[in-house]
Amino acid sequence: MMFPYPSAEGLHVGNIYAFTGADVYGRYMRLRGHTVFEPIGFDAFGIHSENFALKVGTHPMELIPSNVANFTRQLKRTGAMYDWDHAVNTTDPAYYK
Repeated sequence: MMFPYPSAEGLHVGNIYAFTGADVYGRYMRLRGHTVFEPIGFDAFGIHSENFALKVGTHPMELIPSNVANFTRQLKRTGAMYDWDHAVNTTDPAYYK
């Protein structure tokens, strides 16, 4: 599972394209009686987040939380069966413990 970069105004069609196959396969395996762990998270480190912060004129540490909230809202609206109880964010210090 690839985690999206919360470094834009929101999801784009490429994100949905990349996540749909895993969601479909996870649903299929659940229907067959398997336990499926389908995590979701946000990879907020790197040049993508920094470039977007520069573009909109704000510090990445201020931008990332609002972008993660927006991406979360959008992903939940897709109806995908992610395991939101185990969502990760690479900017969260607990992620590294």
